[in-house]
Amino acid sequence: MNKQAKKTYHLAGALFTIALMWVSVLWMIESRASILRDGQEIVLKTQPIDPRDFLRGRYVRLNFGISQIVVKDFAELFPDYKNTIYEGRPIYVIVQENDEGRHEYARLQLQTPESGLFIKGTLSTVYRLIDKENEGHVSIKFGIERFYASETVAPDLEKRMRDGEVTDIVVAVSADGSPQIKALRQGERNFLTEVLY
Repeated sequence: MNKQAKKTYHLAGALFTIALMWVSVLWMIESRASILRDGQEIVLKTQPIDPRDFLRGRYVRLNFGISQIVVKDFAELFPDYKNTIYEGRPIYVIVQENDEGRHEYARLQLQTPESGLFIKGTLSTVYRLIDKENEGHVSIKFGIERFYASETVAPDLEKRMRDGEVTDIVVAVSADGSPQIKALRQGERNFLTEVLY
């Protein structure tokens, strides 16, 4: 192989690598945007906590009622839970809308539900109370436990959350149950909405 052919070969390889990296980044951005754009909306009640992330800035840590399931419900569905390690496995929380327009826990499944509204999460921990059969809770993570805000918006958001004004989040859920935070809600009005791109 002559020198010119080698240069052409290396240049083509570098261009291919750069193009592949761009396609990967664009795919990640579009997959998130498609959930926000096309996903089914649900509303969850939240209890916020306010820490910081040195790399991404200020965020509000969110906790949801569907993140903590009582062990009794888990044990009824999975009687061998004491002898089987479920932590780190995908789990599906089927939700239903209540009279206030918020979505609540209805039941759990380890397999993708064939119908109904559900959110895909990861089983984090099973907390059992000592000497208490089937008491405690199951902790589930959904990947939406943090909401990042700019330095200019964060102080107002923190105050509103401390004062109990922002109590709900609107979540877009894809057909496979993947969630993305779409907006923070204050009463019936969206207070802060995520942009698609």
